[in-house]
Amino acid sequence: MARVRPNPKLFGSSYKPPKQAPPKSKLSKPQKRILVLLLVLGLIFIIVPRLGVFRIDLVEVVGSEDQRLVEQVKTLEGHSIFSGKVSALVHQIRLSHREISSFNCSRGLPNSLKCRALYRSPVLIWQVGPSRYLVDEAGFVFASFNGENDLITIEDVFTQSLSVGQTVASRELIGQYLNLVSALRERSITVNALSIGESLYQVSVKSTLAGKEVTLTFSLTEPLSWQLSSLEALLASQSELPWTQIDLRVAGYIYLK
Repeated sequence: MARVRPNPKLFGSSYKPPKQAPPKSKLSKPQKRILVLLLVLGLIFIIVPRLGVFRIDLVEVVGSEDQRLVEQVKTLEGHSIFSGKVSALVHQIRLSHREISSFNCSRGLPNSLKCRALYRSPVLIWQVGPSRYLVDEAGFVFASFNGENDLITIEDVFTQSLSVGQTVASRELIGQYLNLVSALRERSITVNALSIGESLYQVSVKSTLAGKEVTLTFSLTEPLSWQLSSLEALLASQSELPWTQIDLRVAGYIYLK
């Protein structure tokens, strides 16, 4: 059987077979340029750290007087400024130094590394059993505490255990605790400590009124204004306080004991 050519030539005819378009390239010219650029950059990041240039020679830590932290950062001296060890050390410091809320390092060509540390500020002491912890405004537990200071203590009688690195309450709730303490102090009521149980929103305030230890109970799910107004009305009507417990959580009622 004779083989037939795909485009047979017809003698005596003006017919010409259509030209076949060349196969299209999978990548356009702009895409090829981007690919080449990425390859070049990749080679730079691989080769430059291995060269003897851009070695870290000057290290500065701003915002910290902790010499151990400074010495830890100085271990990067002699390494390439583009080395992945810089990012690894920053990550390690963030995990191991819970008292630091923010730690970042910026590289400066040809050989400098500048790091900034921002420390947490305690606003409360959170107590679980005999253990006491420093808590920042976001409710984050960043250090254990055994000393004395002027911070208000929240005695958590429900939580069984607590450790550094946990969050005990939201930023909003921490703000409510502080607002309650501030409002009572504005009314010349001495606040000794706060106590919470199963609910973080039911707060017992250990206070001193007219030289007497009195526990005031508030609900943070209800407006604090009318609870304080009820307390003020009660104190104004009494020359002496025969009670040791005053519950103000229900609108229009005061429970005394």
